[in-house]
Amino acid sequence: MDMHHRIEFISLVEADKRGLLEEVPLQRRFRSMHFISPDGEIWSSANALPTILRLLPFGGVVATLMTSVPGMMSLTRFVYSTFARLHDLGSCRYTPVAVRAHSPGY
Repeated sequence: MDMHHRIEFISLVEADKRGLLEEVPLQRRFRSMHFISPDGEIWSSANALPTILRLLPFGGVVATLMTSVPGMMSLTRFVYSTFARLHDLGSCRYTPVAVRAHSPGY
């Protein structure tokens, strides 16, 4: 949907290797998606959705509704966090070595 090729999709592991996620606490780096602007500003989880949508065709309309209709961002965060929790329960769960080394139970 990114017809103008303004978004580069990379894995969280690759983003971490490149040092793009240094501002994100280690415990949160692999628990959600992140959008990093060209100037280095980072939005994470559901908070990234309006910014991403604005880069897509007709996404600006959806992003405006999402951020201006009362309760829509709360609903978006709830839906996002629900799917994120389900994702963490599946085979996609990833815990970086640095976190495993310092966390009890690993």
